[in-house]
Amino acid sequence: MEIARKHVPTAATVPTIGAKSLPLVEGEIVVSAADESRAGTRAGAPKEFVAYARGFLRTARDGVRFLWRAGDSWLAVQIERHARPEPQPDEAVLSWAATELPGGVTAREIDILTLLAIGLTNGQIAERLGTSTRTVSTQVERLLLKLEQSRRGGLAALAVDAGLLRLPIPGGATGLTSIGPVEVEQRSSRSAHHDRGLDRPMIVTFPGKRPFRIGTIAASYGSLKADGVEASRGSAIAVEEINARGGIGGRTVQHVVVDVDILDPESVRNGMAALIDQRVDAVMATNLSADNPFDLDQVAEYGRPFVHLAPFAPEDRAVDTDPARFWNVVRAYPSESHHGRGFASLFENLVMRSGLAPEGGRIVLVETEALRAHTTTTAFLEYAAGAGWELGKLIQVPPRSPDWREVVTRVDAMDPCAVVITHLVTDTSVELRRTLRAGDSHHLVYYLHAASVPSRPSLDDIVGRVLWSTDPACSDDPLARDFQERYQRCFGEEPVWPIATTAYDQVRLFAHAWAATGTRDPQRVARFLRHSAHSGLGGTYLLGTPALTTDASARSANPAWATGHRGAGLG
Repeated sequence: MEIARKHVPTAATVPTIGAKSLPLVEGEIVVSAADESRAGTRAGAPKEFVAYARGFLRTARDGVRFLWRAGDSWLAVQIERHARPEPQPDEAVLSWAATELPGGVTAREIDILTLLAIGLTNGQIAERLGTSTRTVSTQVERLLLKLEQSRRGGLAALAVDAGLLRLPIPGGATGLTSIGPVEVEQRSSRSAHHDRGLDRPMIVTFPGKRPFRIGTIAASYGSLKADGVEASRGSAIAVEEINARGGIGGRTVQHVVVDVDILDPESVRNGMAALIDQRVDAVMATNLSADNPFDLDQVAEYGRPFVHLAPFAPEDRAVDTDPARFWNVVRAYPSESHHGRGFASLFENLVMRSGLAPEGGRIVLVETEALRAHTTTTAFLEYAAGAGWELGKLIQVPPRSPDWREVVTRVDAMDPCAVVITHLVTDTSVELRRTLRAGDSHHLVYYLHAASVPSRPSLDDIVGRVLWSTDPACSDDPLARDFQERYQRCFGEEPVWPIATTAYDQVRLFAHAWAATGTRDPQRVARFLRHSAHSGLGGTYLLGTPALTTDASARSANPAWATGHRGAGLG
């Protein structure tokens, strides 16, 4: 039986102070294990509440409920433990609301019900209340009728289950069985806390509040390990911020990272399986883990929300044509097909019209044999044909250790005015740049991905007719500046914007959804993500729009934004 909460003013007051009395309709105080209540939260709270909160923190309990008499009315009081990251002490959050007793139960009957639930006999109750055993027996019979119970044991169980025990305990808490409210009152006194004669509570330790768990497969070794490091760092900052504020409904957030080699499909497949085995509540991708399409099938079978980054066009079609299977896949950025169109628009508007490009209209594309690196889409080819460009023969190279000398020879033979490079590995792209400069090449070179991955200074040092793109652009607002400062303090260097910040945003996306829905239910969380907007470091996420983009990622197809936050490295 639940007692009814009222959220309207009542006549309940705390004891009069001078000529004023403070209403106790509802409120909350926060008390730390250091015995200091949080500033500004004690106004209107009886002094007993602070003592009860401190006593609660001396127990091993996660929560307790009881009734408290305020004048002629009653308050339903609840105390919950909020665990905080080490070395910060735990906090007790004590909240109260005006309530009515169920079934027409009187104040005296609540006293009897409290003592009966603790295990006292009618004679013991009568002794504590200063009345006769016969009177107590009569009142117990009335309680059985009012609360629709047939036995005394049913009354006791109902009282504990519905929180129908009052504090202070009638007659005091000394020598009583240490159930929740009794133990709180026993330990609200410092002297009682140190009393060796205090009854030891008979309590089973149940699992605490299960944290919200976000899983990521990330590169921790191999040529792209820096990508995984940046993603882990960005996530760590977001998790720390959320937990420092008390988590989500008192539950902490954990980021579970499984180490993989992103360029090894078998490693990624096994990593996703390991992540699923850990029963995470949501899955998020790094920029480069999107190159493995089978992860969609694994996540679809797992049935937890998955925020996917930069899916390629076939993945887009799969999600769009089979929404029943991929209901839990939420795309945070448009597919890679947009990048080719973005380059075409950039080249047309910022390069050719400004006279920065060499004469001629031939363009050569050098693509990595990776799904995420395909820019020669139908849209790009149509755009190029409309612009009157001639496309040289497509050159595809492996992700690992391509023969750049052979590639440069093939590029030079086609004599293009511009070369588009979509290779993912920065160091390898730098090697290509050095090879181009060592020869007699005078092409304008456009790097689509490499500048988004750590170790960019090595690319910056050898610019000279190089244009690079990062996506999304860097925000210049208080949130972005705060993130940069925190990152700098934690790791001693600047963040790599499209990687660390994207991971930061994904954690906050999930936290926002869990907090707003009040649940970790996968379908409700996925539905919320698709029907809400979220402002992050990458812009405003509009995950339910047809393009499934952020406003920042949409700008990657706009020539004014295609070069990203560091601008064009054009020498």
